[in-house]
Amino acid sequence: MLLVTAAITASAQKKVIVNGDFPNLKEGTKMYLASNASKLDSVLVKDGKFKFVLDIPSADGYVLMAGMQRVQDHNMFFFLDEGEINLSGNGPLLRDVRISGESKFVKDYLDWQHKEATDPRLAHFGELYEELNKATQENDSVAVAGIQKEIRKTYLDRYAMYQEWIDAHPSATLSSFIMGVYLSHSYGDQLEAKMAWLKGEATQTALYKRMENSAKVLRERAVGKVVPDFTIKDTEGKPVSLSSFKGKYVLLDFWASWCGPCRAENPHVLKAYNTFQNKNFTVLGISMDNDRAKWLKAIKEDNMPWTQVSDLTAFNNEVAKMFDITAIPTNFLISPDGKIIAKNLRGADLDKQLEAFIK
Repeated sequence: MLLVTAAITASAQKKVIVNGDFPNLKEGTKMYLASNASKLDSVLVKDGKFKFVLDIPSADGYVLMAGMQRVQDHNMFFFLDEGEINLSGNGPLLRDVRISGESKFVKDYLDWQHKEATDPRLAHFGELYEELNKATQENDSVAVAGIQKEIRKTYLDRYAMYQEWIDAHPSATLSSFIMGVYLSHSYGDQLEAKMAWLKGEATQTALYKRMENSAKVLRERAVGKVVPDFTIKDTEGKPVSLSSFKGKYVLLDFWASWCGPCRAENPHVLKAYNTFQNKNFTVLGISMDNDRAKWLKAIKEDNMPWTQVSDLTAFNNEVAKMFDITAIPTNFLISPDGKIIAKNLRGADLDKQLEAFIK
């Protein structure tokens, strides 16, 4: 009986067909389909077309790549489930891809895109960016500030729409993607409660597993928790340990030279540093850079005199993993006894909190 059941299960694996039609893809280009774990399969482009026929035993996200490198606009992300997925576009870049087919993922994806395209709250999203570009070119700082405020509001409306879609589709694999990529960073301590809404296949994806890890880290790095010691090299290659700052208030500031919001926040951090550095306070900058020259250049340009450390592996460094850093700027205020006492302090709020803690 067990052998018969196993044979039936094996023969019932999901058959997935992925068709591609991109006229400008170079003849002989190798297309790869990969999960987060490893390369799954590859095919060659012929006459601008390619085709994958696969058995997929589990629900998870996959990346289609033109060549092995995950270069922006040379790859796209989707889920594979039983049925046919048709991808088409001009190529050679895999952006603005049109998707069709009868698989559950395709139907969910088209429903999500339709809702985003027709939601009245998002009707002027594209126009706002056009206005922002124009105001920026005209150096109209007042207009830029006003438009950026409207864009931030529209982003909040967009995220609200995404949450509504998830609430209506708790078992869709696409829901785990939307939550993991677009919303999880904004949930804060509510992440675990939000994840509890997801059901079935939505809880089997790598993105869901990653959110589980994020929820675990949130518990371990909550306000009141002691931060484990770590060591990472500074700009001169010398090891710096968090424990070397024991007895001081320390702002762990995660940033990068390429991060516009980080660079915009640096003057506020500098102001706080200058105000409180003689009151048992300092900053430890932890860079998500992978280019040493750009990292050092940004430190000099933004006049940051505090200790700066990085292993130049971007988000793969061990300290970033310890804090589950997936977006920057992010910061943590550490007390003299090594406990987290505040998170993500921005602008005037940083000064306000420091004044409250540092007497």
